[in-house]
Amino acid sequence: GEVTVEEAWQLISPNSFSGSWSALTVTADRRFTLLSDAAMVTRFTLARDGRVGAVAMHELPLRRGVERRKELMDSESLTVDPASGHAWVGFEYDTRIGRYAADLTRFEGETRPPAMRRWSRSRGPEAMTHLPDGRLLVLAELPPPGAEHRNALILPHDPVARPAVPPVATDYDRAGRGPVTDAVTLPDGRILI
Repeated sequence: GEVTVEEAWQLISPNSFSGSWSALTVTADRRFTLLSDAAMVTRFTLARDGRVGAVAMHELPLRRGVERRKELMDSESLTVDPASGHAWVGFEYDTRIGRYAADLTRFEGETRPPAMRRWSRSRGPEAMTHLPDGRLLVLAELPPPGAEHRNALILPHDPVARPAVPPVATDYDRAGRGPVTDAVTLPDGRILI
């Protein structure tokens, strides 16, 4: 189908930590959260006239003892569930998922689902979104090598709270579409990738 552009923005900042955004969420009150692949969080509001307000930047908290090295903080995907007050972040290099407070200021735990362990270190989990029934959809950037490996997972529960519950492995047909960069569940339940 066709997409109609309703608004477009260009973000410019003199802050050297601004940029390389990997994930974006926005709430109904136009509160934007951007996450970079260097584990930097930027939050702001955006008025309909383009005015930016309530800007805040901070480092994404990491598990205790984790060094702030690129390969250990390569955050690529983000989904927030306002109902539970949690956010989940996908880390690409070591294929793990971290759970955080919804505003990304507090680390709550992490998991590395066995089904993701064969995903390439530089290709997933690139995108993540909540499905209307509360499950999480996680997509690799590109399919892992070998036809027996799947490039998408549906996690039936919070993967940090219930890591033993196996996900459903599935495929996303990328034919003619290129690599995955992000995903969002639309209000009508469809998923935009």
